[in-house]
Amino acid sequence: MPVDLLGDFMKQDFSIGDRVQISTLGASRRPRLAGKVGTIVGRSIYANSVSVRLDGNKTTSTFHRDYLQLIVAGPEQPECYAGLPHSGIIDAKAVT
Repeated sequence: MPVDLLGDFMKQDFSIGDRVQISTLGASRRPRLAGKVGTIVGRSIYANSVSVRLDGNKTTSTFHRDYLQLIVAGPEQPECYAGLPHSGIIDAKAVT
């Protein structure tokens, strides 16, 4: 039976597609990223890090999980859309 060593060490706080923002700790360590929001797009080769595409960026960045916090669905974002990437543009064809 194959063993996923990376999965054993990495806490499963985030899933691919989760919306995240830079945490208070992350903003204190990297002030220019304060207030940035993005989407988890994959795992990293580093044990406690994830790959994130920040909104407006073409490339991904790797962050330690302590530098990120999960964005929970609010009243403006229905629960069924929680964790899905959001570009800010709604395609009317996809809605109907």
